[in-house]
Amino acid sequence: MSIRIVFYVGEKKERELELTGGKMVIGRGTDCNLIINDPMVSSRHLTIFEQEGKPYVQDENSVNGTFLNGEPLSSAVLLGNKSEISFCNYKIVVYTDTAGTDFARNKVEEVGGNKTMMVSREDLNAARGGKLPFTKRQILIGSVAIGLVLILLILALLPSGNAGKKGQAPLRAGMLNTYFLKLEQQVRNKIDDKKNLAQGQSYYNLGTEKLKMAKVNYDAAFTALLYFYRAKGSIMGIEPKPALWDELNPKIAQTEQQLKKKLKQLFQQAWMAESENDNESAIQFYQTIEAMVPDESSMIYRTAAFRMAKLK
Repeated sequence: MSIRIVFYVGEKKERELELTGGKMVIGRGTDCNLIINDPMVSSRHLTIFEQEGKPYVQDENSVNGTFLNGEPLSSAVLLGNKSEISFCNYKIVVYTDTAGTDFARNKVEEVGGNKTMMVSREDLNAARGGKLPFTKRQILIGSVAIGLVLILLILALLPSGNAGKKGQAPLRAGMLNTYFLKLEQQVRNKIDDKKNLAQGQSYYNLGTEKLKMAKVNYDAAFTALLYFYRAKGSIMGIEPKPALWDELNPKIAQTEQQLKKKLKQLFQQAWMAESENDNESAIQFYQTIEAMVPDESSMIYRTAAFRMAKLK
């Protein structure tokens, strides 16, 4: 079976690839077959592989998760023709039946096995740069609105018939320039607020969805917490604070409390197992702690790793 994929950055098609060697590892690490130079992508994010002639996809415990046709992946899943794999700001469409498609006529790059390709930062920026944050109609309406505001402002500031009377200071050009600069900045801030609010809402939704996977994924609560923190950072500078702010803070506190409670229980169970010289059980508890907080720089992860090293 010929397995071919189309790689998208956002909604822009970036590469057409063919899987060779039966396996393609995708991630930020230099040992991957498809290297994506993006900090949002994990070192080993996901793997597309062939087993008994059928294609499968598997998430490699990535921080930001992998989704198949909009559903989060928790194990290896069989791919059908035109299956859509999405992660971070990227999408992969998998074709298992290439008859009648452009693939049959076009030469595509081969990736997999010992062959490697890289999507550089410049490629990503170029692909993303092709998409405007607003439609042409929205830009036109916004320009007309700003123009009308400026015209009304100028008419309001023009001297009236009583301008020659004593008591009214002459209008200086510098005052107009300063006001126009402030007005322009206010308009830009409003546009930024809308973009930041949309980004914050997106992170909040991802965190909420990740929490639903807490029963099957050890790191679900930790990853959800990261999304909630990113959402908070996105809307931090918006004034007045949007309604999302009031929803976000309790969600962060609740998720932190649940995570701390579970970690405390695991550490207590591990220490009790150590006191009973049950090193095997203690190591399993510490491994669960590492899986729940997969941040190797955190004190929690380092403590669990240190205790395991002492027990082995």
